[in-house]
Amino acid sequence: MLAAEFDYYLPPELIAQSPVAPRDHSRLMVLDRARRSVSERPFYEITECLKPGDLVVWNNSKVFKARLFGGLVSAAGEPLFEHRRAVEIFLVRELQNPGVWRVLARPGRHVRPGTRVVFADNFYCDVLLKEPDGTILVQFPENSEAVRAKANLYGSVPLPPYVKDERHELEIYQTVYAKPEGSVAAPTAGFHFTAALVETLRRGGIEFAE
Repeated sequence: MLAAEFDYYLPPELIAQSPVAPRDHSRLMVLDRARRSVSERPFYEITECLKPGDLVVWNNSKVFKARLFGGLVSAAGEPLFEHRRAVEIFLVRELQNPGVWRVLARPGRHVRPGTRVVFADNFYCDVLLKEPDGTILVQFPENSEAVRAKANLYGSVPLPPYVKDERHELEIYQTVYAKPEGSVAAPTAGFHFTAALVETLRRGGIEFAE
């Protein structure tokens, strides 16, 4: 079996480029195990699918601008590319060592240990190691809180590759219950809840856990 056998054509017009407004007017697929049926209804009708005592568990992490663009500098301090946005760095997660992050880089072949990626005059990381899985370990001089703060200042919203319109504000890609900052990608399953819908569910006896 070839991987190409799983290829299929997806018409571009069927790929949403922006979220539905209001959020809870998106479409909800309902799987009824008792009736062995599949149906579709507006998301706000989830109130009719849940009953008192049901528990909704959600990811309350907040997205930050984990997609960074910068210039690549050699160990000798010489620019390796003329363009200051020649390298894309995607922050995956911080490791236990302070300031060390696992990242994805594009083009990865040029991001080698000993080089430095400069995002702004006061924001950069040094490349430490290339892992066998293709990820890269980099060192920031700042702690994690400062890295995220600067990423939100200089970075971009981490959109899926099939979303081509990058003009959307970060808040569009946050859930209404997002609290601690740390996600590098939006927890999309929770996009469709509004504050009013959450309150309606609470009044109906639905429980929530974070």
